[in-house]
Amino acid sequence: MKRKRVRIPDLVCVRCGLRVESRAKTKPELSMSDSPATLERAWDFGMVDADVIAFPVCKPSEEKQWSAGRLSEPISYWHERNWIRWQPEGKVNYVRVSRFRAVPRDGSATKGVTEGSETSVAWKARFSRRDGVVEAVQGQRITIARSGDGRRHTQTVPTTLSIVVGQGEEVAHNQIIASRVRPETDHDLHCAGTLPDGHLPQLLASRERTQRFTGVKLARLRGDASLGTPIASLESDREEDVYIRLEAAAHLVAVCDLAAEGLFTPYLASPELHYAITLITLLWSFVESWVARRWELRPHADLPDADAHDD
Repeated sequence: MKRKRVRIPDLVCVRCGLRVESRAKTKPELSMSDSPATLERAWDFGMVDADVIAFPVCKPSEEKQWSAGRLSEPISYWHERNWIRWQPEGKVNYVRVSRFRAVPRDGSATKGVTEGSETSVAWKARFSRRDGVVEAVQGQRITIARSGDGRRHTQTVPTTLSIVVGQGEEVAHNQIIASRVRPETDHDLHCAGTLPDGHLPQLLASRERTQRFTGVKLARLRGDASLGTPIASLESDREEDVYIRLEAAAHLVAVCDLAAEGLFTPYLASPELHYAITLITLLWSFVESWVARRWELRPHADLPDADAHDD
């Protein structure tokens, strides 16, 4: 769940607990927005060393213009939007937060006022311009034979960058081939299939807000009722972050079968409209699994075809 102008990792693996923050780009680069004057808008705020940042490259595949307006003395109104459908292109690169923190950034640039006047920080890297196979690595020169026709292309990378591919390795379009920070390999990102021992209690007890948020959400998604006591403590703590309390209330209702009215009513009655909107989103996300569990229904994939019937 995203919160405007507050960094929370976009994805978490329910099986192993890996957290992933996505930073979509229109061109291959390792850059992120950063606000030195605002702690909550720092590029790594709320992240821990084990978190991974993903850099998908997206290109517009469809674009539409929309506008509406009215002219009437003595006032006028005009509103327009540019609707764009984005399509991912090439390799998605992943880099651990710990690797970015270990290497000084290479530069920065200030965004426009419409983008919050934030600073964009970057780490230098070189990317493959095609799908292919690394034919040779000689010094700082990388030769890639393009898939399909075998056409060779050679890049010479600066000595300040470390080459991260080897001879005979298959590479994809937009994949990092040299960088100051080492990207994660497919093997590095292989899901262990299980959480480390004591992982959820550690998340719930963490001093880092986003870790507690992740812990409560994971406990709900995994249907773990054994953590009801610490989660109830978070929900009842009036000094706790309100979004963690909302997630905790959702867990207590969905997993621990506590009464929804007593837990949800204070948020629905709050003058802060976004509390109610967040709660409605939470309800929508768990109501189906909650009903299925209470009525002991199987997952939809195992249910018989709704169109099937006896003659």
